[in-house]
Amino acid sequence: MPQSNRFKVFLDQMWRALTEPHPGIHDPATRRAQEHSADYFRALTEYSNDLIAVIQPDATLRYISPSIQHLLGYAPDELTGESVLKLVHPDDVPAAIHALQERLAEGGVAPVRMELRVRHKDGDYRAYELRGNNQLTHPLIQGLIVNARDITNRQRAAEALRASEARYRALVEDAGEMITRYAPDGTLTFVNAAYSRLFGKTPAELIGTNFVEQRAGEQRAQLRHFVDAFSVATPIQTYEFRDEAPNGTVRWRQWIDRALLDENGVVVEIQGVGRDITALKLAEEELRKSEQKFSKFFHANPAGIGIGEIRTGRFLDMNERYAEFFGYTREELMQSSAIDLWADPRDRDGVIAQLRETGSVRNVEGRFRRKTGEIIYGLLSMEAVPLFEEPVAIAMLIDITERKRAEVELARRASEFQALYEVGRDFAELQDLPKLLQTIVERAEHLLRSSNGAMFHYDPAQQELEITYTTRIPTNRGMRIKIGEGLSGRVAQLRAPVRVTDYATWEHRWAKTARVNLRAAIGAPMLYAGELIGVLQLAEDQESPRVFTQADERLLALLATQAAGAVRNARLFEQEQRARQIAETLRRAGSALSASLNLQTVLHSFLSELRVLVPYDGANVMFLERGDWLVVVAAAGYTGWSNPDVIRAITLDVKTLPHLRHLFSARESVTIADTHLDPGWNHRLAEGEKIRNWLGVPLIAGGEILGMLSCDKATPGFFTAEHIRMVEALAPQAAAAMQNARLFDQINDQRNRLRLLAHQAINTQERERARVSRELHDQAGQTLTALTIGLAMIESDLPKKPATLRAQMADVVDMANTTLEDVRRLARALRPPALDAASFDLVLREHCAEFTRRTRLPVAFPSIEIPELSDPAKTTLYRFLQEALTNILKHAHAKQVSVELNTRERMLYFSVQDDGQGMAQRPRGGGAGTTGIGLLGIEERLGLLGGRLEIDSRPGAGTRITAWVPVEAR
Repeated sequence: MPQSNRFKVFLDQMWRALTEPHPGIHDPATRRAQEHSADYFRALTEYSNDLIAVIQPDATLRYISPSIQHLLGYAPDELTGESVLKLVHPDDVPAAIHALQERLAEGGVAPVRMELRVRHKDGDYRAYELRGNNQLTHPLIQGLIVNARDITNRQRAAEALRASEARYRALVEDAGEMITRYAPDGTLTFVNAAYSRLFGKTPAELIGTNFVEQRAGEQRAQLRHFVDAFSVATPIQTYEFRDEAPNGTVRWRQWIDRALLDENGVVVEIQGVGRDITALKLAEEELRKSEQKFSKFFHANPAGIGIGEIRTGRFLDMNERYAEFFGYTREELMQSSAIDLWADPRDRDGVIAQLRETGSVRNVEGRFRRKTGEIIYGLLSMEAVPLFEEPVAIAMLIDITERKRAEVELARRASEFQALYEVGRDFAELQDLPKLLQTIVERAEHLLRSSNGAMFHYDPAQQELEITYTTRIPTNRGMRIKIGEGLSGRVAQLRAPVRVTDYATWEHRWAKTARVNLRAAIGAPMLYAGELIGVLQLAEDQESPRVFTQADERLLALLATQAAGAVRNARLFEQEQRARQIAETLRRAGSALSASLNLQTVLHSFLSELRVLVPYDGANVMFLERGDWLVVVAAAGYTGWSNPDVIRAITLDVKTLPHLRHLFSARESVTIADTHLDPGWNHRLAEGEKIRNWLGVPLIAGGEILGMLSCDKATPGFFTAEHIRMVEALAPQAAAAMQNARLFDQINDQRNRLRLLAHQAINTQERERARVSRELHDQAGQTLTALTIGLAMIESDLPKKPATLRAQMADVVDMANTTLEDVRRLARALRPPALDAASFDLVLREHCAEFTRRTRLPVAFPSIEIPELSDPAKTTLYRFLQEALTNILKHAHAKQVSVELNTRERMLYFSVQDDGQGMAQRPRGGGAGTTGIGLLGIEERLGLLGGRLEIDSRPGAGTRITAWVPVEAR
């Protein structure tokens, strides 16, 4: 008979022997002993955390152990004879039926193993792991023997682990579990360090290989079936894998794999998490053996089982696992008391009180002390059983120390993760670099519960660290540390975290902090894409008992990595803002320098914009005059001087000052870091000692040195290379603008002189015209008048005959009259006498009427009131009318002319318009090349009055010429 059948027969017989009174036993003492033995056996089965049942082929429960009462809340009698499928979750019923039928069909004793959800009496479902054997052929059992264990907590723990997996993706490489990802065909796409160690290869050697195809025979087929089973309905699967090493060692590994689906539900990748369950498998093997051998059931149980007196705590019996849990041998523990094993007597008293009151204790988490003094955790279930006349307690103890530690570690890491998330969010929101550095140090102190923190910036050019922020660490900001010196220098050198237990005795401590009151210290590099940004450091005072741990080191390293990216971004933002400010200032400076041609305006705008880029205390511009002499032409700042005007009165001889000689000879900038240490500096100014840092830049335009720009500061060494670059960038623009302003002033002076000469020439011309007009009118006119009268008298004295002589005399008289009229007209054209006597309106109308009589071209001149005008204005407008009518007569071929004189917007305008053939469109406002010589003269005359000339003409649409004169010119 197979061993398993013999065990079942033995179990049945033992149970019957213990529970049914033997008819041949009449002695009361013997009967009580039998009853106590039955109680003892019943306690072992009733209060076990496992459930034993016998299921008939029709799924009817033939037998169920008393432990059903505390496990699922049912009395055995409630379920005996009922279908076991009533207890199974509806979704798991098909699988249960299939498993039952499969085992019954096999007919052998092959074990069954599966997981089902079983309904508790309160309606809740619990997860159970079932193992069973087919015992249909056994004459007493005739069914399937099933051993069931509650794995709800284990499944929940697994689900919690999977739920937290995404949050700890960054820590995957450090995980003890094997983590991998692979394609649906089995090709590995990712493996972590634990998985690599399993195969003794690097991740690069494993990624791209197919772990399914690497297996042979049945294992490969099983793996292929497992991988192909992933779908929307089955996204998660668990399987166990057995590996045999070349030395014969067998290891078991459990894999929990999850399918990663795209939006269409297609499996694109599978992620697996594996752990070594060899110990668990070995324990299960022992459990299976114990199930097959009832005699070893008690001592081979994976849970610790102990039996002891409730009153004294003295042990009566225990299995090896129970003793191992506490770190004792079974013999040692049998000589002690269970009372002494509790870590906290209050916990023990509470459990004993509940046991005395209710008779049982279920799944209580307790803290116990091992032989070594280590605190461990156990899941305790106890049942009070009367044995003989002294009640005893049967205790089942499961070691949950690792689970509790995992929970604590999980909670701690979750707290760290949340803190790091909040820190990263705060870092991302800060762009102000000083505030960011302060926040980083403060957050590091808070997360690691430290009281001293510091931030060090790495300068790759100098291979040094500069202290940029510190709280209580006794060092000064700006202090520099060489790579390799002290804790921060050591961290920068190694590019790895460094922990120090006692800084005072540490061999690498920095000499400048050898006497500081520091004890424990820790530092982590701030690395961004492999680039060292700086070092984050924490420290404790000598009085503090704090010692930094490996967990602190890991947390500070994560925080430093986050801080590195934030600091780099803040620096880039600061540089961008600075670059924008510089560009905007240069743009404004360029605009200011080109916005005006006034020299003083240009110089003051330049000095104002320069101060935005270079925060000087005082600055001035000097021009070269009289050879080698410098004269101040503009200055800014010097507000702290008692007499700022002193600087504006400075004149310097270039030949006498070495730094100026070099500046002008080499045509390059000169900087004096500290004037008090420079022997060539001129201290003759009344307050010259206030200038400590001096910067001079030559002003060069068109190859010519115009002068010099100088900036000064009361702080030695203030001006940096960037300041010098800014000044040198603006200096050429300033020099060009200054040269343009000087040239503009010169051109204005020349233009004013030309206008004065033109005004004098026009006045002279008008005076000469007036004189010639008077001479023609007074002298020549009178002479011609006298000649005409004399000829008329001679003609009257001539005889009637001869007629020919009289006719000739009449022609001579007519000629004299015509000549007289021409002389008078010429005199009026040169300077109409009415301009000096009659109204201006009458002069204009008379000229228009004369033009009409002479050319027969009508000129319309509406009658308006003309304001009082100055003599230059009347003369200019009269000449304008003359020139306009003459051009119309010569070029327009017009049929009608209109003249208008009026005021508009504080301007007097005089327009002459014709309906002639017009001309091509020309720019308004006249100018060279736009008018003839006559109109150019008119345009010049109008310019002298502050006016202008406009010509509006289009081919075929006539021409309008307008003269504008300011009202003030009247």
